[in-house]
Amino acid sequence: MLDMNYLVCCLALLFSILNLYSVKIGNKKLKMATKPFLVPLIFISFALNSSVIGNRWLLFLIASLYCCGDILLMFDNKYAFYIGAISFACGHICFATYFILFNFDIVFAFLGLVLYLTHLYFHVKKLKSVKKDIKLELIYSSLIGILFVSIFGSLKLDLVSFDLFAVVGIILFVYSDSRIAYSRVKIIEKNDFEIMLTYILAIILILISVVYMRGSLLI
Repeated sequence: MLDMNYLVCCLALLFSILNLYSVKIGNKKLKMATKPFLVPLIFISFALNSSVIGNRWLLFLIASLYCCGDILLMFDNKYAFYIGAISFACGHICFATYFILFNFDIVFAFLGLVLYLTHLYFHVKKLKSVKKDIKLELIYSSLIGILFVSIFGSLKLDLVSFDLFAVVGIILFVYSDSRIAYSRVKIIEKNDFEIMLTYILAIILILISVVYMRGSLLI
């Protein structure tokens, strides 16, 4: 198991580097060849860790949903984009469930809610400056908010140093998704390298906290 875990970790690192390189140089073929394997390999490399004694199936489900979202977003088609967004949204809900199974503190959850609503206010204001109908963007942002609040709600003072990984990770996740939203309505130029880098780092940091630091404590 350890040998397999090491192999998958190496493959996850290799595909991450190759994908970021393909985005940087604008090689679409390499990008399309590496992106479908990126998230599954990262998740599997963590899920294979021996400290995970429960809910491993949920990690695989999250990986599958994010993978489907990644694949669909590669196509320049609005319907593929919407279905991909739904896949990501379902992944966010499953990830939120994974955190809630660990712990849910109402005080920390409220703190997370206040912080996210503050972000959402400015996010919506920025989007509305160029687009009147933002119902879909608002729905998707709300689902990310559920993940954001659940991560804050799972914070425990005795694991505060480990929790910082998840907190930084979800902030990067929100940042990455906001870059996509702003680029779609032409507020900013799309920077695929920045989006993918923050997306990859977000997943890795969250998984470090959930799997390695808390995995053995999950029911």
